[in-house]
Amino acid sequence: MVALLHGSAIKKFRSFCPKSGREGGENLVGFFSDRSTAAYRRAAEAVQAGNPTTEQREMNERAAKVAGTNSVGSDARAAKEGRLLPRK
Repeated sequence: MVALLHGSAIKKFRSFCPKSGREGGENLVGFFSDRSTAAYRRAAEAVQAGNPTTEQREMNERAAKVAGTNSVGSDARAAKEGRLLPRK
């Protein structure tokens, strides 16, 4: 569901989420960060390169905890160990 905030609702939202910096009437979809497979791969590559943002580091930590041999969890664990292979 997409929500829009106008007028006094945005003021209440800003007090709840001061980092928003948004003006009234803007779509909140932009607040949800990218959680695609490609985003997790970019996070793993940034972790291995040693220059991840805080969000990328958190994404990689979360993915590394995923059990199994799925590509997201495997990439995250490999990046933490410095053995992430380049994309094919």
